[in-house]
Formats: sequence, C-alpha cells, structure tokens
Amino acid sequence: MNKILQVIPNLNSGGAEKFVVDLSNAMYKTHRNVCIISLEKIENGFFIQKLNPKIEVISLNKTPGFSLRCVFKMFKAIKQTKPDVINTHINGLNYILPIIPFLKAKIFHTIHNDAFKESGKLRRKVLKILYRRKIIHPITISTESNLSYQKAYENSLASLIDNGVTKPNLSERYKEVVTEINNLKKNKATRILINIARITPQKNHLRLLKSFKELNEENVALLIIGDKRNDQLELFEEFISKIGENVHYLGVKKNIGDYLSCSDAFVLSSDFEGLPISLLEAISMGVVPICTPVGGIKDVIQSNKIGFLSTELTSHALRDQLLNFLKCSDAEVSKLKQRCEEVFINKYTIDITLEKYLSVYEEK
Repeated sequence: MNKILQVIPNLNSGGAEKFVVDLSNAMYKTHRNVCIISLEKIENGFFIQKLNPKIEVISLNKTPGFSLRCVFKMFKAIKQTKPDVINTHINGLNYILPIIPFLKAKIFHTIHNDAFKESGKLRRKVLKILYRRKIIHPITISTESNLSYQKAYENSLASLIDNGVTKPNLSERYKEVVTEINNLKKNKATRILINIARITPQKNHLRLLKSFKELNEENVALLIIGDKRNDQLELFEEFISKIGENVHYLGVKKNIGDYLSCSDAFVLSSDFEGLPISLLEAISMGVVPICTPVGGIKDVIQSNKIGFLSTELTSHALRDQLLNFLKCSDAEVSKLKQRCEEVFINKYTIDITLEKYLSVYEEK
C-alpha cells in the first residue's frame, strides 16, 4: 500500500470533516503517503489549520449542486496522485461512482451516519450492487450504524470501525475562556453544560432548549457552540428566539478544547447519529455525556457506563437525565469524569482507529 487518498466534500466544520483531518494526520505519522481531495474550496476551511501542512490537499473548487466538470477534475486528480487506496466520505462518493470502471485503486466508503439517512433510494440501489460485488468496501462507525447498513443493503459485508479522535488541546486563549465562563456562572458551584453541534434538524436544539427551560431553578448554565447552515436559516431564527435564561449561544469556536476543559457535562439532543466526534472529544477531556439514545451514542454511554442516556426522544426524558446529573455529588461527578477519560484512552483514540483502518485497507 503506497498511497492513501481521502475524499471529502469540504474541510469546514463537521464531525466527518474533523475525523478525516485527524485520521490523515495520524496516517502521515506512520504511513507518510496520504493525500486529501476536497470537492470545495479549502482556503477558508474550518479544519485546514489543524491539518499537517506536509499533507497534500487538492481542492476541486466545486460550486453548489452536482458538477459534471468536477467528475472530470476528480478523475484527473486521481490519475495524477495514483493512489492504491481511495476512501470516500459523505458525498465525496458521488464523484467517484461515475469513474469507478477507470480506477485501479481499492475503494472504501465510510458511512458516517444511519445508512438510510446517508443515501437516498437511488444511491442505495447503485451501492447495493457495488457493495455486493465488492467493488466498493463499506466501513461503518458504530454498532448501530452497522445494523442500519445491514438493513439498508441486505448484507453484512461492512467493516465496523469505531470512530476515534485526537484529544483537543488547550490554546493560548484558555485563560480568557476560563474568565468568560466564570462570568456566565451564578456562583462558583454552578455546573456548566456544553452542546457542540450545528444548528440543524438532526441535532434538535429545540428539544434541548425545551428540556433546559425546566431547569431555571437549578444552579446550571448551558453553552451552545455551533454553526448555522445557510439552508436552515428559518430553523436558526426559531432557535435564537427560544433561547432562555442561563443559555448562552457562542457561535463557532476553533478552540473547542478550552471550552470542554471548563465544562462539567456534554449534552446532545439528536434525532439520529452515527458516532459523534464531538461526543468522543468531550469524553477525552473528562466531560460527562448526557444524550438521547441514538446511533453510536448508546455504545459509548450505555456500554461503558460513563454518562446519562434518555429513555426516549422527548424533552421530558432528556430533562430527567439532566436532573439526574445535577443530583450527583461532586465526588460522583469526579469519578464519572475519570471513567470518561479511561474509556477514551482504551477505545476511542485516533491511533486505535488508524490501526483498524490500515488493517482493513490491507485485508481487502
């Protein structure tokens, strides 16, 4: 295996994008010969600064919508880089499908979400044939996503590799963040909850706000960090209008490690998930997760007993778990935090994930 190519729509904010950057950085340390193709421009990419500058990145400068021209650009880029392995992510696969007959490389596709949510009926029909004929090898990121793959494609050919992440670092702005968050507290004993997610229907921030509204009497504050999407501006406006007492929307932050380090619990109110990178980053910093029971979240929390999982997808059920966390003594929270870090080190580091990816690349 001489050269590995990762194909991703962009390097902007998002779990799959962060994962590709972390995985590529880890690959470069051990394997060296790794390249990334981004369909869209990379100049303002959220994660481009976190990528090892020695890793080659090719931008196809795709404009919004499907671009036939971009397919030809993709073919040209692959011909120039001559990869032995191509690993696509999200819609990066769409620009590989038309040129598969002309490619000599092994092709893998990582399914970052529920298989039914990731692909529409037409793409699933095409992929079903390609997966069964082993022209493309699928990789799933959690037990739940693997089960959704089996249902969607009626086979069990996918490799299961749990997501992994690089533990976030503290930045030079850490002391500023400590001051910022202390100013948001009611007093020294205030517990800080943090949510890191784009404002989209999938993440269901409205459920989170409704759940938190019933905690006004509690000594707690909620920080929400995440970008709005241009195609979801109506949802964003509704979200802003419903922000209540002790909730602070901070927008996009590049120094996530600083905010996680100052937080006690991490909250996700999603309707569906693969295995959230933000969740893994949180436990790496010893931040206790409180989440809805979807996707790989159940594997992380339930299997490892490191947090709180709501019984159903309702605001009341999530509120109950928020209250259960707030009832914990400082000593109990401290033990949970320590357990989170232990689970991360043993199961979800990017180095563990890298070894499994390289093994699958070689095996297939």
